[in-house]
Amino acid sequence: MTYFFTLLDDSLRPRGSRDPLGLELIWAGVGRRMIGNLTTVTAQLDNFTFALLGFHFARDERGVPQWERFQCFEQLTGYARAQLGRADGLLGRRKIRQQQDLDPLPFGARAQAAILDNQRQAGMWGLYASALEASGLLGRERRATPEGLTMAGRLAPGKAPAWLGKAFDPASAGMSQAEFAQVVDSVRGWLRPRAARRALADWLLAGGAQAPEMQQVLKERAQAYLGADGQACSVRRFLASLQDAPGPLQAYARRVEQIDHVCIFANVVFYGILGCHGKDRAAIVRDHLAPLGAWPGMEQLRLPAFPEVKGRHWAERARRLGLFAAAMARGDHAGALDALVGHHEAVATARGGAPWCHWEDGVLKVVSSGAAKAWPARQDLAEDFEAWAEPRTMDFFLGSFLAVMQQSTFDGRQPGAAAP
Repeated sequence: MTYFFTLLDDSLRPRGSRDPLGLELIWAGVGRRMIGNLTTVTAQLDNFTFALLGFHFARDERGVPQWERFQCFEQLTGYARAQLGRADGLLGRRKIRQQQDLDPLPFGARAQAAILDNQRQAGMWGLYASALEASGLLGRERRATPEGLTMAGRLAPGKAPAWLGKAFDPASAGMSQAEFAQVVDSVRGWLRPRAARRALADWLLAGGAQAPEMQQVLKERAQAYLGADGQACSVRRFLASLQDAPGPLQAYARRVEQIDHVCIFANVVFYGILGCHGKDRAAIVRDHLAPLGAWPGMEQLRLPAFPEVKGRHWAERARRLGLFAAAMARGDHAGALDALVGHHEAVATARGGAPWCHWEDGVLKVVSSGAAKAWPARQDLAEDFEAWAEPRTMDFFLGSFLAVMQQSTFDGRQPGAAAP
């Protein structure tokens, strides 16, 4: 038996194997009306800090960041962050930890220096640029805007450190541990100015000039939600806390809760039926779907309208998912089953892949049974439904939003500790 101790690269999976119900398009379209700049992979304030500084320091004489310089900056500051105990969210930290004691430390484009399989795509250059651009801190070609330059100056005041000269020298491929001490000193200093980091977080959370109208209200509500200790960082509970939010956010959050309910339920049913290979409709309905009638709020299971979200693909996907929810709510379990399987087939076909399951002479044929998950136990639905549903909720970009706020609020101390 062979074991692989690494993360799977989604781009290497068979086509159509990710998000089989196409729910990401649905919840992301809804979430963008609340949060216009963050993504599910931009949840670390430290990464925002060093991404912005990297784009700032890696500029050429035209003010355009150069990838080769940024690559070296990310590698060397990554080693320093790990040494300083700030490895949470560090991209490439597994490889960094393997190499951080080498002398000299490798950096640059050589294979030995790589911290990720594809650092340009999976590192800060690829993942954080769009969020910084949407926030108004970067412009075209990843150039820092005037606001971005001001923010970078607050994070790293004074002259550029001398070690950047060696880091950006094409002839350099390694840095001695003695020289690296200068990098550690710089990174320590850039992590220290709490006021500057909070200013960056505030800018990101406000969303920039093009932010949705609801984002500023959302920021104020998130501050109240996190409270004094910051322990309760939950998307589902945060959505529930918006029931008394002012203005249009209250009604919108209520609809988001409804669509989240439908998406969770659709996932439960779909991954459950992947374990039903060879069963006919009647058996699946009798053994699995009918017992789900105990699902809390089943009679209100419906997909609300979102006229704010534009796009033909979004509308069609939401329509099909709505047919499944409506059938389930009225007790038409066979109709709900057909609607969900048909929805999945449409999503898989549109991607050019093969469906994971389909009907054949009234019997369910399952191709990807390895992805099957257990049906919820009755006590999950009856005793503590919210605790069961919480880890299954969609993100709506709220996870990153709450994480960045929590990191800025409790920067340098444990949640629950007294403020300095």
